[in-house]
Formats: sequence, C-alpha cells, structure tokens
Amino acid sequence: MINKKLTYQLKGGMCRVCLFSNEDCSKMKFHEMQPISKGDSDGVVIVRCDGFKRPEN
Repeated sequence: MINKKLTYQLKGGMCRVCLFSNEDCSKMKFHEMQPISKGDSDGVVIVRCDGFKRPEN
C-alpha cells in the first residue's frame, strides 16, 4: 500500500461568493478545517472554510 500525502483544498463554490474572495487565503490552516469529502484517489480532501462569510445584500 502506498501512503499518499493528503492535500486539503477549499470548496471552490464557497470561495466565489465569500466576502473575503479578494484576500490571500493561502496561509489558512486547511488541514484543521471540517472535511466535506474524504481524500480522493489523488489524495485531495475538500474542506469547508472556517473563514467563509457570505456578503450581506
């Protein structure tokens, strides 16, 4: 069995509508966020962003 390092990625749809969509979120601790999906065959885990904020209309 090959151990793959997991890569954590934010759910893109949330990023598109987030109040902070123009900010640099690369320093956020994705590995500590709530997983939305288990790691796929490439080792990618989609997570729910802790910093997500929907803009008020």
